[in-house]
Order: sequence, then C-alpha cells, then structure tokens
Amino acid sequence: MEIFTAFVVLIIFISIIYLFFPHIFRHGQQFRKYWSKGIVPPNLSNSNENIVLIYISMSGLLVGQHPVEVHKKLVFLYKYLLADENLSQIEDRHNSFFAEVRSSLIYARAHPIQLDSVANYLKKLNLSEIQKLNFIRFLSDFAFIDQQIHPLELLVIESIAEKIGLDKALVEQVIKPMIEMQERRARQEQESWKNRTTSNYSSSNYKVKHCGVLGISVNADLKEIKKAYRKLAMEHHPDKFINAEDSIYQAAQQKFIEIQTAYEYLEKLF
Repeated sequence: MEIFTAFVVLIIFISIIYLFFPHIFRHGQQFRKYWSKGIVPPNLSNSNENIVLIYISMSGLLVGQHPVEVHKKLVFLYKYLLADENLSQIEDRHNSFFAEVRSSLIYARAHPIQLDSVANYLKKLNLSEIQKLNFIRFLSDFAFIDQQIHPLELLVIESIAEKIGLDKALVEQVIKPMIEMQERRARQEQESWKNRTTSNYSSSNYKVKHCGVLGISVNADLKEIKKAYRKLAMEHHPDKFINAEDSIYQAAQQKFIEIQTAYEYLEKLF
C-alpha cells in the first residue's frame, strides 16, 4: 500500500511539473531530438546561453576533425566563454563551469553539428560582418592551438564562413598568417632535423636511443617498428588523459612526442 501511495504521489508531482513548467520537458525533448542529431533546434532564441551552445558545438566539430591538444583547446574555449561579461555574472563558480564546458565539448564531439543548421541559425541573428568575422576568428584560433590548422579543420572553417555569407578575402586575412606561421615552423623543424642527423652524435647512437624508446631490438625490421609504435601510441596518446591533472597530461604528451620522434627516425632508415 505504501509503495502504491508513493507511486501515485510521484505521478501527481510529475504532472504538476509538466503543467506549470512545460518548458523543462520541451527543452529536454528538444535536446534529445535535435542536438543529438547534430541539428540546431528550430526557433532557438537569440540569447547568450544559446550562442554559447553554437560555439561549443562548432568547437566539438573541429576537435572531431583533428583530435590533437584537446586539453589545451578545452582550456581555450573555457577562457573564451568566461571572458563574456554576462556569462561571468551568471556563472560565478568557475570550477563548476569548467566541468560543464568539458562535458558539453565531449557531447558536441560525439554528436557533430551540421554546418547548414548552424548557418541557418546565425543568419536569423542578422549578424554584422564584424560579428561574423569574430566568429571565424574564434574558430581559427581554436583550431590553431596546436600550432597548425589541419586540412579538415580548414575545410570546416571555410565552409561555415561561406554559408554565413562572409567574404573570402576577409576569411583569408584571418587564416593566412596562421598558415604562413605553420609552414615556417615546418621548415624550421625540417632544418632542425637535418642538423640533428648530421651532428657529431653518430647515427648508430641515434638508432639505439630510438629503438630503446620503442622497446625493440636495433635489428628490428620495419614491420616490428610499426607494430611497437602503434601499441605505444595507443597507450600514451594524450587524448586518453584529457580528464587527468595537467601534470599527468603534460607527461603523456611528452612521452607521445618521444614515441612519434623515434618512429619517424627509424622509419626513414628503410
């Protein structure tokens, strides 16, 4: 009897919430029905909170295209959103907000937003050219956290810019300096690599060192090298430690770089 009474009370309680606070249910249904499919809900209002959702959704899409330095990108997104004065007033507990941004970014990455859907929402806001450019600048800065803009990230940025009607010349002004910096850095790394390989440190010592990193014999063939690399890369990939402390994440990142460097060196010997 007590169980039945409790059940009836629960039903009445839910009915009252539905009658007097129907927006709670509509929001939940809307979230599941549209966001989970990568679609911006129809008639989404123009508010700071909803614009934040657009920024997070696009960030998640970019992370999905090139999942490198994810923790740094998360921190960048968090600081960017927190810089909004209105949002800062709404959320005073920064630690709580960081956790919300992190979980939202993970969700957005798992449910890639559709560019046409984002473009349609932004068009309804009648954004100025400056506002559109600031949006593209944010996406470009977010993608460039790892000091490069991957071709897939670039495709996303250029596509959304075109869909919201932003002039290509303006987009190029934002992206071109980053691409030039990326190319300059690649040339410097290539030159540095050449200098290292022609230094007094003998090639045999380099081989011993890098084989030690991968945990293989100096007589290992290319197949063994690739197998060892894949195994260690999976174990130490920084994305596995995105929720860990910064010190642990940084250690994993450094280890991953060592593994990557060792593999690239040994692969060139064949």
